[in-house]
Amino acid sequence: MNKEAPIEFSGRFKPFKTKYNLYVFLVCLFFSAAIWFIIKLSKTYELVTEVQIEYVNIPSNRLVIESDTVISATLSASGFKFLGRNLKKKHKLQVDVASLPIQETGPDIFTAAVNINKYIEHQLDDKFGYTVSIVDFFPNQLRIVMHKAYARKVAVRPRISYELAPQHIIYGSIKSEPDSLYIFGRAEEIAHIEAVHTEDVNAGVLNKSQVFNVAIESPGLTAFRLSQNHVNVYIPVEKFTELSLQAPIVAPILKDNKELKLFPDKVQLTLFVALKDYALIKPEHFKILADTSQIGLQRVLPVYVKDKPDNIRIQKINPATVEYIILN
Repeated sequence: MNKEAPIEFSGRFKPFKTKYNLYVFLVCLFFSAAIWFIIKLSKTYELVTEVQIEYVNIPSNRLVIESDTVISATLSASGFKFLGRNLKKKHKLQVDVASLPIQETGPDIFTAAVNINKYIEHQLDDKFGYTVSIVDFFPNQLRIVMHKAYARKVAVRPRISYELAPQHIIYGSIKSEPDSLYIFGRAEEIAHIEAVHTEDVNAGVLNKSQVFNVAIESPGLTAFRLSQNHVNVYIPVEKFTELSLQAPIVAPILKDNKELKLFPDKVQLTLFVALKDYALIKPEHFKILADTSQIGLQRVLPVYVKDKPDNIRIQKINPATVEYIILN
């Protein structure tokens, strides 16, 4: 009997068989992993997460000096329910302090206990969803200690650094809105505070008016509250020009009704004024006086500007001194 010769694949069929086997292996591996993954996610798991406590509606005459701020919540759910959640997300639970029973436990000291069960049911269930169960949390009761809050009105002082562009001036003064606020704290701690400062702000080079919303710097007390934590700081800036005008010197009346004759009786003023005020400035807006405190001891008297319009800079007074004679 003749034996049949074994069938041999040509070289071009061998790679095809190898690739086919690889594809089959990868498909089987994928389905095996998927089945394993589904089985694992079907099981129930527990996860411990932190929940931050936020106290709201604190009575205006109370100041929190000590409180529990974090609880640990143990969550239970299937792996599918945890899948896709941001497990690093910080959850918050709000506690309404005004609704708590508050007891006075010392001079100006008040204490309240918080039953977490009430807030777990109403807030955390909504945050985590009803498909996730909260099986435990610690601690189950929080404590908040408050001090009587005394109020003091203090000034707000801006801390602003800046440079002015060429031919620009501060038109008026830098102001904050509001220019004062209330600080709440212990009576002995706030008694010495006259003002609070804004945080440092570098406004850069200014060629026009600017408004900055700036945070109030902490006054460094152990416990305090501000009526507001930010203010608007206004920096008024205007472009200026130079103006020269002549103004009379007001001759003073000396003792015994003696008159003083000045030489000259007018001075030339060199001023920096805002462009918008240029046409409004007149000599009668200035009151120029001679300093008579040293009369009789020297032959000339210094000249100075007693009154002038706001937002004007005196650059030069010419002459700076005048001669005089006393008339009987």
